[in-house]
Amino acid sequence: MNDSPRFDTAQIGALREILKRFSTLKSSIEDFVQFRVIVDANYVVQTLIYQVRHPERGPSAVEELVKATVMDVFAPRWLDTEMKSAIAQAAARSKLPEIALWMRWLEFRQILKWDDSLREPVHVPGCCDPKDLPY
Repeated sequence: MNDSPRFDTAQIGALREILKRFSTLKSSIEDFVQFRVIVDANYVVQTLIYQVRHPERGPSAVEELVKATVMDVFAPRWLDTEMKSAIAQAAARSKLPEIALWMRWLEFRQILKWDDSLREPVHVPGCCDPKDLPY
C-alpha cells in the first residue's frame, strides 16, 4: 500500500486563486508551472478518434491539464473551418460515425483559447503551408 500523500491536480486552479490574493504566501511558494500550447487539426483529429473509440477512458490528458490550470491551449480561429473537412476525412479513414466525432469536437473546442487575429491563413510565397505559419 502506498502511504504517500495524494494531491488532486484539479485543485491547482483554486490554489492559484488563493496565491493571487495572498502575495506573501505566493512569494514563499513560487508559481506553479503553466504551459501554453497551440493545437492544430492533426492533433485534434487524432484526439477525437481516440476518444470516440475509447469513451470509457474519459478526458484526454490535455483536457485534464487544462482543468488543472497547468496548460492553456490556443488555436487559430480557422481551426474551426479546417475541422469541417478534417472530421469528414477522419470519419471515412477511421470508419467511425462522423456525428460522434462532431459531438466530441463540440466538447473539446470548449477548452480552446481562440486567437481571433488568425481568422484566415496568410500566403507567403515560397514558404510552407500557410495554415502552419502561426504554429
